[in-house]
Amino acid sequence: MRRAVFLLLVAIATAGTAIAADRLPFTVDVQMHLGAEPGSESLREALEREVLTELNARGCFRDFRPAADPEERPPAPLLLELTIAGVVEETRYEQSQAERMNPTDAVGTALGYVEVVEATIGVRLAVTSASTTLRQDAFRRTVARRPMTMTENARERAREDFAREIARRARAFACKGSEARLEREIRSLLEAAQR
Repeated sequence: MRRAVFLLLVAIATAGTAIAADRLPFTVDVQMHLGAEPGSESLREALEREVLTELNARGCFRDFRPAADPEERPPAPLLLELTIAGVVEETRYEQSQAERMNPTDAVGTALGYVEVVEATIGVRLAVTSASTTLRQDAFRRTVARRPMTMTENARERAREDFAREIARRARAFACKGSEARLEREIRSLLEAAQR
């Protein structure tokens, strides 16, 4: 029994090391900017939390951390900027207001709406010391969720799913393409900035 537990612990430790060894040897600061019509602060916080969780779990770089004031700690070699703009959070009803006030089907009326969250997200990966953009993109995402039960909070589920979708898209953006080519490009820009 002890041997099995020991082997399990060794396997878990080795798996974590193997995952970290496969990653590019750079730390990335993640910074969230609010553009025009940024939406609620709670949505921005949920998005930042989800992006950092996704990147640290499945990202291609050694470490992703929230960007900090340069006086607190030196900046990381890379910066991943996300700009959130044009946020729309709304409830879309399937019945008219009169039908909702005098429902013929109370359950159908209670579940007859969709919560929508949408925004435009700008993403930029840059070498901090060289102030050079490696890649840049912008996309618009819309997530709509219908309540499955009368007690379900469809707005909260839409926000969570929206944050997960943006986090997956940010990871795919930061880690797309050949990792070897990306590492060579980053190293050459870092060396050029030191000269």
